Amino acid sequence: MGLEIEFKAFIDSNRVEEVKKKLESLFVYNGYVKKTDEYFSSLPNGEPLFRIRIQNDEKGSKILITSKPNKSKESGLEFNIENEFEVSFDQLSNLRHFITGLNLYLCRKKYKEGYDFSGFFDSSNLHLELLNVKYLGWFLEVEIISLNGLEPKKEDLDVINNIFKNILDKLDIGYEHIVSTGYYKMLAAAGHGLS
Repeated sequence: MGLEIEFKAFIDSNRVEEVKKKLESLFVYNGYVKKTDEYFSSLPNGEPLFRIRIQNDEKGSKILITSKPNKSKESGLEFNIENEFEVSFDQLSNLRHFITGLNLYLCRKKYKEGYDFSGFFDSSNLHLELLNVKYLGWFLEVEIISLNGLEPKKEDLDVINNIFKNILDKLDIGYEHIVSTGYYKMLAAAGHGLS
């Protein structure tokens, strides 16, 4: 469990290769990644309680179960307390049966794939992804893993904002491209919640 501080910014499809090259000059490229997310709720169209993620990347495939019980947003930044654990593929069927037995509903699906990066910027450890979210387009996701070697705190908002602004400046992406709405809400609004 840990605090994540992140943002996502919309990237015009004709700028994807340019942004990718700039990211490669600033960070370590970890390879191509594909993620399929299924969100579950106590109501058919309710707020998600947790997700199952099937992820395929350069290291192989894995299944992650994630809940974010404490989420907040401020100035386009997202603050999440994330609980996450991995299950093996041979447990997936039992997991789905368990979820059905709890009378939980599959309320959203999300597919995204693209390029994974990591590295240090302004003394902070970052994880970045340039992803195509099915039905929505391309986005840059940037997450602070640590701030000066410490778990980031919400009080560090000015420092964090400066780090994020500096990254956007280096990539020639306007701060106005930051998106504060969650993907699953955007997908539902676009009529693609379960497709």
